[in-house]
Amino acid sequence: MRTAFIIFLAFLQSGNPLFIGPTAPDDFWKAGFGQTLFWQGSTISYKMYSDRILGTWSGSHSQHLSVRLPAYAQNRIIKATLNGKNSEFNVKQGWITILLPGGADAQSCIFEITCHQ
Repeated sequence: MRTAFIIFLAFLQSGNPLFIGPTAPDDFWKAGFGQTLFWQGSTISYKMYSDRILGTWSGSHSQHLSVRLPAYAQNRIIKATLNGKNSEFNVKQGWITILLPGGADAQSCIFEITCHQ
């Protein structure tokens, strides 16, 4: 039996958030899945699990990242970090949004969003 899942990615134009909203079976969430994307001189690499997303970002400009974790992870305590330091985030209609920093030197930023009880 084959199992399929869909990763919803949307990036319309510069200045808009990058949306990552997978629809996947529970076993995919438990095992973890992810990918690396390259566009307009920027790179994001991430891995998603049922209770968190972690990854790296590098780009010459800052980028809003909006993530949707599985429904059962919503309504939990959310924490976001950038390079190990607490970061501000917003939650709207199940989407968690953080601002990934950019810079001329395009150094990588490690980000993590966790949901726990």
